[in-house]
Amino acid sequence: MNKIEVSVIMPAYNAEQYIGEAVQSVINQSFTRWELIVVDDGSTDNTEVIVKKLAQKDNRIIYLYQTNGKQGKARNLGISVAKGRFLAFLDADDLWLPQKLELTLKEFADDIDLVFTNGYLLSDEKQIYQEPIVMGINGRLYEGIKGFEEFLFGNKIPTLTVVARKEPILKVGSFCDSIVDNIYKPEDYDLWLKLLYNGAKLKSINIPLSVYRVHDSSTTASDREATSGVMEILKNFIVDIPDFANQYRSQIRHWFKKYLLLRNIDKGAYRKTAKILGIKKADRAMLTIISKFNRILPAKYFHLIYFRLL
Repeated sequence: MNKIEVSVIMPAYNAEQYIGEAVQSVINQSFTRWELIVVDDGSTDNTEVIVKKLAQKDNRIIYLYQTNGKQGKARNLGISVAKGRFLAFLDADDLWLPQKLELTLKEFADDIDLVFTNGYLLSDEKQIYQEPIVMGINGRLYEGIKGFEEFLFGNKIPTLTVVARKEPILKVGSFCDSIVDNIYKPEDYDLWLKLLYNGAKLKSINIPLSVYRVHDSSTTASDREATSGVMEILKNFIVDIPDFANQYRSQIRHWFKKYLLLRNIDKGAYRKTAKILGIKKADRAMLTIISKFNRILPAKYFHLIYFRLL
């Protein structure tokens, strides 16, 4: 019997429309020593029925259920039972190309902890765009604190393209699954930052091996939620890392500017967040004045003025 090398974690919530294709893309892998752990995150549709039928045909497929707790909690449940020394992540509406695991695994040297790749976009009309996802993936290494500083300006990793060693992920506490004031942190971004801060080496390769499905219900659809979630991540780093606010002021300011661009932001939350992030009083005053024009000017003109001034 082949030893399991890769545990594929797939969170699924009301995924009946796409999950069959997603699971089949794992079954089609040229690398065969995998297990697929599907974590049903409290679905109310036919997700369970579809997955269990597929599992009857392929015993490498494992079905787990949890009450709705979002992706971070679902991924952590999958990791807790994973048998492979490598972990890979695929959402229930996305796809892998057949050589995704085989080619990615070949990139692991002894000191590489995580490899991610390029990918294609797939619209609901099932048109695959022949250009890689625009996320700056061009074949390079991100390592330790230097990589951490770069990543603080933005997430560079499409989660569906990742294969990672399990041990480093366990050491940093896996994915965050907490909810603060109904704000869900981008748990994947938080994990990459924790890995880099703790000395991990992350390698990217410019080969498109995954297909990200773009539709209205995809998990990255809400920029408001994502940006607010990043603010919560930064707050945690400020609490946990001495002098973080001073060391990474430019990165904090970068995200705070994005935060101000959100419409109808709560003033109390703004003041509290600014203070926690260590935004200087003079900067807060200037940013507050400029942000008031957000409600007056059309967004495209406001953004132009805003970034020219800042």
